[in-house]
Amino acid sequence: MPKSHSDSVKESRARRELWVCHLLEAVLAGHPMNEEEQEKFNKIRAMDEAILNANDEESPAFIKRKADILFNQQKYKEAVQTYLETTKMNETKKVLSNADQADLLMKIAYSYINMQDFNNAKTYLQDAKKLYTKIKSDYDIKVIDSTLDKLDSLTAG
Repeated sequence: MPKSHSDSVKESRARRELWVCHLLEAVLAGHPMNEEEQEKFNKIRAMDEAILNANDEESPAFIKRKADILFNQQKYKEAVQTYLETTKMNETKKVLSNADQADLLMKIAYSYINMQDFNNAKTYLQDAKKLYTKIKSDYDIKVIDSTLDKLDSLTAG
């Protein structure tokens, strides 16, 4: 059975993210990038910048990717705004899967955690937990429960 376009895109994105993680580990370990790695890294940065500068207001998946880039750049306030735009758009278009929606809610929660807005973080974690429960993702539910416990201890007393 041939792969769908969506599956190919997901596989390509996963390979790219693994490569970036590998590269960052090497750099953090003190190993400089060779010429080929530097070229790949520059291409990835250029693609990310092109996505950030593009304007495809019709695609929740595209807007989510834009928010992911902002999140990865630690621009949490802008990321939250863009993720919220994505959720609003997806309410009418219904393009994102429950797993993608849950991931989006988790990124909103983690953005709020990074901005030390723990009450909003809890709200979005609980919303994500509902979706993960719906799709029976036990691992993600445990991660959320653990995070909620840590937030409760931070905000107690």
